[in-house]
Amino acid sequence: MFTGKINTVADFLFLMMLMPLGILTEVIFDAPPFFVITGGISMVLAMGWLTVAVWQAEAIQ
Repeated sequence: MFTGKINTVADFLFLMMLMPLGILTEVIFDAPPFFVITGGISMVLAMGWLTVAVWQAEAIQ
């Protein structure tokens, strides 16, 4: 029933892995913090999306 929402959370969590990559590119190549910001935003979105999915699952039961 919540497969689509969980897949979206998984996608956001996969994008969250851009944060460590961004930190490394900042340190090594002096790149702008685009990947760090994108990873941080996706982390917040994943936790919010998961919270909504859990609330909806509890409301149905």
